[in-house]
Amino acid sequence: MTICGCLTERNAEDCIRVGKSLHVDIVEHRIDFMHKIERLEEIYSATSTPILATNKSLENKGRFQGTGRERVRYLSHAIDAGAKLVDIELEARKDLRERIIRKAKRAQITLLIDMHDHYGTPSIGYLVDTLKKQIDLGADIAKIVTTSNSQRDNETIL
Repeated sequence: MTICGCLTERNAEDCIRVGKSLHVDIVEHRIDFMHKIERLEEIYSATSTPILATNKSLENKGRFQGTGRERVRYLSHAIDAGAKLVDIELEARKDLRERIIRKAKRAQITLLIDMHDHYGTPSIGYLVDTLKKQIDLGADIAKIVTTSNSQRDNETIL
C-alpha cells in the first residue's frame, strides 16, 4: 500500500514546513494552489519523500488560471526542480501533453496520466479504452477517477 499526502499550501515557506512534517510515501504537490509559483527546488529538496508534481487547470477542477502552455511550463520546471513523478491529464491538449511525456521520459521519472470524469461513470468499454490510451502514451501509472451517482456506477468501477 502506498500513502500519498498532498501539499496545497499557498506559498513556498508553508510548502517546505508542511512537506517536512508529512510521513507518507509520496507527496503530491498541487502547484495550482500556490499564489506565486517559485522556489520549487527548495520545496522538493526539503524532504526525502518523492514529490508528485500536479498542476490542475480550472477545467479539471484545479486552481491554475493561466494558459495551457504556462501550466505545462510549470510542470516542466517541476521536473527540472527534482519532482520524481509528474501528472498530466489525458484530455490535455495533445502537443502540451506530449511535451510533458517526453520530458518525463528523458528525466527518467514516473509519468502519471490521469482521466477524471467529474459528473459520472462512463461505461466499462470506455474505461478500458481510456486505460489502453494511457498505457499506449507511456503512462507508468494510469489513473482514472470517476464520480459515482449510483450503485451501478460503483459496480462498474469495481
